[in-house]
Amino acid sequence: MKGKKIIPVLILLIIIVYLAIYIVKDIPNKKTESFNNTISNITNTNVTNNVVKNEWKDNNPITIGLYHSNSTTGKRELKTEYTANWTYHKDIISFNVFYTNEEELSNKKLVPLYEEYASKYDNIDDYRIGYIIEFNDTKVQILRPSDTDQIFNILEIYLYDAIAHKNDSWYSHTTDKEFNENTLLQGIKLTAGKNIDNITTNIKITAFTYDSDDFDENNNYKGISKYSLIVKKA
Repeated sequence: MKGKKIIPVLILLIIIVYLAIYIVKDIPNKKTESFNNTISNITNTNVTNNVVKNEWKDNNPITIGLYHSNSTTGKRELKTEYTANWTYHKDIISFNVFYTNEEELSNKKLVPLYEEYASKYDNIDDYRIGYIIEFNDTKVQILRPSDTDQIFNILEIYLYDAIAHKNDSWYSHTTDKEFNENTLLQGIKLTAGKNIDNITTNIKITAFTYDSDDFDENNNYKGISKYSLIVKKA
């Protein structure tokens, strides 16, 4: 009888030992799974953090200003606003971009004066000049001459690349036919269009410098190298 009682006890002990061995073997697997999950979380966090750290930041160092030539002194003056008549087919005003914010520049010729300030920057040839024109509820970004077509009947805008014509005694405004990746739209002229009276606000001109990554997903300029002025109707 005692022998028959011992057998179930032995079976129970064997089952307990077997379960204990199984649990002990499984503990490292659980630890490994937990460790792998932790590493995965850290990696995912680092990826997320890297995305944040690599967000776009404007490293454009260029200071920019819009200048109008004083007809008396010949010097170029930095403008914040300008008042003129808006008469159909008559020029309103013209400006040139220089890479500075000094209030007054010398009466040196345009191209040497431009090169004087451009030479202060490294990799200056990597940047181009664009404009934004605003009036009423209209806002137009200009990177090439044909961008002005949509408002031409209201406000005629002419763009000039004096640098490309530095050896020419005379040159006209830049057209899309001449425009290329090296074109520098350093000059801008506003002329009253046939529907100029449709403008009921001031005209805001913003000049900016840009390279390839200075635009948002809608292709709008988002950089910091810019300068704005207001043109008022006399």
